[in-house]
Amino acid sequence: MFALVLFFVFTGAAFGGELTCNATHGATCHGALGQPLYLLLSGITRHEFVLKRKKTSNESEEGIFRFKKGKISFYSKHSSLQQRWSFCADNGTLVINPVKMSDAGEYRVQLTHKVTGASVANHLVKLVIKAENNTDLLQHCLAGISPVFVSVWLAEIIVLVSLLVGGMCRSRHKPVNSQDAVDI
Repeated sequence: MFALVLFFVFTGAAFGGELTCNATHGATCHGALGQPLYLLLSGITRHEFVLKRKKTSNESEEGIFRFKKGKISFYSKHSSLQQRWSFCADNGTLVINPVKMSDAGEYRVQLTHKVTGASVANHLVKLVIKAENNTDLLQHCLAGISPVFVSVWLAEIIVLVSLLVGGMCRSRHKPVNSQDAVDI
């Protein structure tokens, strides 16, 4: 039985590293904007297949490329992707370099038997692309936080720091006892 293996390996995207994802049915693969993404499609080259992308406007799909007789052919509408997308039939790896936000979406790998042309399997892969820029990530994270919450949180931090510093100052300066005083 044909199987695509899912194993998500996060290899340092936060530090500008590359991402590798073994894509399978129902897989969600993550990519970092501007970085290479390697989608491992294990065992896929035993079959012919078409990679299709779901349109966001409706439920229809459009073909991106076809793998047939050991060669990859991009559909004319997506021929510009050849500059960034490549497929290595030797190990079944789809490389997207560099990843763009427009690459995000749902894809379907439609497998057919090489000889009979019968449908073998359909596998869905979802690509999620995240901004590499820390400012973009911070804006995304803070988008749902209320300014009132941030103000209260900052006030609490200021009060806690004041108490901590005040307590440290008092513990360093012991009151002078009359017995310890030296007459001059």
